[in-house]
Amino acid sequence: MAAKIYIRLFTLVIISIGLLGAKPHDRKIRRLYNHSKVSVVTGAHKQALKSLNKLLLLNSAYDSAYNLRAGVKISLNDYYGAEADYQRALQINPGFTQAYFNLGTMYLQYGHFNQALENLNRALEIKPGFNDALNNKAIIYTTTRRYREAITVYDTLIARQPKVYRYYLNRSFPKRKIADLEGALQDLEKAIEIYPFDYSAHYNRGEVLLALTRHRAAVSSFEFARRLYPKVFYGNMNLGRAYLVAGQSTKAIAIFNQAIRKNQNNGEAYYLRGIERIKQKKLRLAYSDLRIAQMLGFSAASEKLTQLQHQQASLK
Repeated sequence: MAAKIYIRLFTLVIISIGLLGAKPHDRKIRRLYNHSKVSVVTGAHKQALKSLNKLLLLNSAYDSAYNLRAGVKISLNDYYGAEADYQRALQINPGFTQAYFNLGTMYLQYGHFNQALENLNRALEIKPGFNDALNNKAIIYTTTRRYREAITVYDTLIARQPKVYRYYLNRSFPKRKIADLEGALQDLEKAIEIYPFDYSAHYNRGEVLLALTRHRAAVSSFEFARRLYPKVFYGNMNLGRAYLVAGQSTKAIAIFNQAIRKNQNNGEAYYLRGIERIKQKKLRLAYSDLRIAQMLGFSAASEKLTQLQHQQASLK
């Protein structure tokens, strides 16, 4: 708390020094703008909006104020208001690179991919080295299944900034989609080499290793990811699957127990626990798990349940 107050006071001192030589009207506008930026940094979005509204009554052609207010409106879930402000900023200043980027990013977040690409491309026309715009473009390509185009964009980004781990992480996703699992694995390992504490990199490395049938290495990756974020549910499920295929039945069942405690309607967790209990010859418990999985709509449970019933009948 004390640190936040200090930062705010320090920022206000710097702002005040910059206002000394301005005319009274200009000083008021700049003060409102700079106070709005401080409010945004400290999370006081409603106060920032109030200040920016006052500012734009004084100067309706302040492009940066519209751009800043649009970001505030996004924080307040006013999508259409934000869109209008970005468009107004661009009417005033058609070369406003950051506004094109911000508008494109907003469209990306709301799933309007064609409009997002259009605005990101405009930002890149003005500033070809705008890596964040290029990264968002690659995300759109991945999301819209233009995987090879996404990979090409990430190749460019990595050539420019080879130490940015998220580019390798992000490139691994389209590589997986085109079945380049070894290439995806290399990217994930490079991402981990640069930044060893990213949950997604370890988790996705585990998934790729599982697909490559390198079960023990997959277990290791999932366990590391789980240590980073122990409460993540779907990580537990994949760790359980990895234990299952690695032949570590007791550990697999322990993980499925945790998964079921977190989500009583997880039919797959009951099904997989039932499979492991069959291996342990705990047939009554297995039958109970498979029946629950069947009732929860997990389709594979019915066939396995029939097989188990035949197996039990043969033992009588």
